[in-house]
Amino acid sequence: MRLTKPVSLEEPVGFGEPVSVEERGREHPGTRLRRDEEDAVRDVLGRLCRAYGSLDGTTVERAVAEARDAFRQARVRAFVPILVERRARAALDSAARRSRPAPPQGDPLSAP
Repeated sequence: MRLTKPVSLEEPVGFGEPVSVEERGREHPGTRLRRDEEDAVRDVLGRLCRAYGSLDGTTVERAVAEARDAFRQARVRAFVPILVERRARAALDSAARRSRPAPPQGDPLSAP
């Protein structure tokens, strides 16, 4: 590949801070994006653990892991964390409904 313009040694690569030549050699360009995605999914896990405190933590972790696995092959990664959160919330809403005790049968106010 032939460059048409000179490249600055401190030119930003993708998003974030400028990266030096030494740093470029140590880190693959996609590594930072993967780390950002992992951090975002970790934040999702924390939010969902707080929101679904009545459910076991492993249930929340499993819902997030399964949701993330559904997007494993996604080519565009920018929206994966929000999609993971939405899918996991749907699964956790369903699990929370199943774990609630059934309401009592009949209306106690209408008893003779």
